[in-house]
Amino acid sequence: PMPERDMLEAIRWNFREHVEVPMEQYAVGYTPIEDFSEGEQRVVMAYGVARQAIQQYSDFVKSLGCKVVSVEPVVTSILAAYDANKSWIDGQYTAALVIDANQSYFLVMSKGALLFSRPLAGISFETLIRLIMRNMALDERPARDRFEGWLLSSSQDDVEVEEEDLDKRQRFNMTVGHFFSQLVIEVQRTIDAFCIMYDVDRVDLIHVCGEGARFPGIVEHMEKTLGVKTERFNPFERIKIREEASVMDSTFTTAVGLAIPYKR
Repeated sequence: PMPERDMLEAIRWNFREHVEVPMEQYAVGYTPIEDFSEGEQRVVMAYGVARQAIQQYSDFVKSLGCKVVSVEPVVTSILAAYDANKSWIDGQYTAALVIDANQSYFLVMSKGALLFSRPLAGISFETLIRLIMRNMALDERPARDRFEGWLLSSSQDDVEVEEEDLDKRQRFNMTVGHFFSQLVIEVQRTIDAFCIMYDVDRVDLIHVCGEGARFPGIVEHMEKTLGVKTERFNPFERIKIREEASVMDSTFTTAVGLAIPYKR
């Protein structure tokens, strides 16, 4: 235990080995993880955000005519969305896999607390599109069109191709399979790191959210290869909306979390 100002300075000091610029350029914060604290030693989840990034986001929001209330990391907004829609179960470790256009995250939560967060290297929409360009010898626009067509299909085999293009279908499916394999490897590494850090045996459930929830077959693939129950996350499960929930709702997880005041 220490005064708040000293606590924030201690966090900045711990961050120095990960950041190449002076830590004074970063705003930091934290949330306590009470269940894993021992004696006088506190366990916290610490955050760091570049002040320049905060200013850029603030200027953008102000240009839209809106008032800035807070700047929130993606992972804590996911936690807020989950907290609003799910009931916490003692002893259960719930993970969220967030796959978006340029960056993906894997985080683990329990009893209303964010315990662990890690970005997944080489996992994003852009990564898959570049693989499609390389493996299918396509320019960027045709590769993006093929990618978007796949997202709108219910499975890899639903992508429309002519009979003479079966080779292209096979190469496309091989490319997606390679991407999914890399995703599973990164997720397994992250689960292992979490289990070692917290001295636990497993994660109990994985929720897929973000744009990546639209990937055909991703939920079934994750559950089969990892042996962990996997579901799409519905950020409107306990929030009344006019239309019936669909897979597209998972793409709004971060936005829903930002709209909910989360009690720290």
